[in-house]
Amino acid sequence: MTLTRWIMKLIGLIILAGIFTICLQTRPQQIQSDLLQKARNTLEENDFSWAMVSIDGRDVTLSGIAPDDVATELAINAVSRIPGVRVVNNEIYPANTSGSGSPLRSPEPLQGLDLSLTEPTRAAPFPGASQPALAITVLGALQLPQIGDTDTATGGPK
Repeated sequence: MTLTRWIMKLIGLIILAGIFTICLQTRPQQIQSDLLQKARNTLEENDFSWAMVSIDGRDVTLSGIAPDDVATELAINAVSRIPGVRVVNNEIYPANTSGSGSPLRSPEPLQGLDLSLTEPTRAAPFPGASQPALAITVLGALQLPQIGDTDTATGGPK
């Protein structure tokens, strides 16, 4: 009789531990999903359509191109007031007010780059391998902006 009670208690303890483990694994995902939805709603309600949000646990990252520094601060403050948000990481770029283009885009089109769909001319590297569907042809010298090639006053190219 005593052995049966111990076995029943042990089975009950194992079941309880299993339920506890399942709760610990699913609850953080629900919190993360809930915070993401709240952050998106907050940005939408405050007309921050330029901002994008991503979540890692309770850490929120805002990105995008803000119209000005005030908009950046307002967006960060609005999201940081959401209950449950631990930290807001700022990956927002200011809009380039000098009129020479976005800091993420080259002010001049890239010359010598032909992105066209062509039939691949080389054979597959081994039997059964697929061939590439896109060929990129570079005509002449292609020059991309280098890191540090920006004017610190305007944020645009030098």
